[in-house]
Amino acid sequence: MSTILCAFNGEKGAFADVAVRTYFKGCAESVPVRSFDEVFARVSDSDVAFGMVPIENSTTGSIYQNYDNFTRYEDVCVVGSVTVRICHSLLAPRGARLEDIRAVYSHPQGFYQCADFLKLHDWNLVESVSTATGARMVSRMNDRTCAAIADRCNADLYDLAVLKDSIEDNPENYTRFVVIAGRDRGYERCAEIAEKGTPNKMSFTFTTRNEVGALHACLGVCRDAGLNLTKLESRPIVRCPWSYRFFADAALPADADADTEQAVCAFEAEFRQVADDIRILGVYRE
Repeated sequence: MSTILCAFNGEKGAFADVAVRTYFKGCAESVPVRSFDEVFARVSDSDVAFGMVPIENSTTGSIYQNYDNFTRYEDVCVVGSVTVRICHSLLAPRGARLEDIRAVYSHPQGFYQCADFLKLHDWNLVESVSTATGARMVSRMNDRTCAAIADRCNADLYDLAVLKDSIEDNPENYTRFVVIAGRDRGYERCAEIAEKGTPNKMSFTFTTRNEVGALHACLGVCRDAGLNLTKLESRPIVRCPWSYRFFADAALPADADADTEQAVCAFEAEFRQVADDIRILGVYRE
């Protein structure tokens, strides 16, 4: 069987790389790329079967860039989801001491999630494509005044020392990742590869009509369908000032009909009666 490729933003050792290994249990090869946009583009162009992108963090909230990417890449859908515990460590070249550090490299999310720890030190913060990219840069520079904020596994990957563990503000720090694929490569293939069972979640995006009670009417369709909305996010619509597109996650009913596809089609048809538009982003197992 040919190797299953899954693209992610960053370098080996990034949390998205951890998510790929966790979700696919070693059945997919991680392919590092340079941006979230490139992950979507590689999936859209069929260069890789899947992509792994973060969608929200329990401390810092939604990763808006990836919500916007779902609008830009309409041929990409969600086929899976995994939540990863995010634990940050301060890594530096061997022999470095905490008092030697002058600059720290990491992804902006790494800085946000370790803000309280960073406030204790007068360090220059340098943004990198991913936390693992920052660790690799620090390793290559081999400068004892430079450190990185990344997962502890990067110490072994890039021959660095751990100066301090668990520096994140919130010990209950998690990131939810979604697995994306082209619409012609659906949930069934992903579920088979990752050994996942029956779908239990649906993600969709929609716009409301410009009238009183429009959003209320849309939410009423979800209620009548027995869907528990677990996430509702709004994003500005490009070139339409003060207009917004909504993104929603819903837990499927535990006693849902076995024919999930038929139930989703019925929900979509009912939703179109009260909304301007709706696009199902995916029905999948979380």
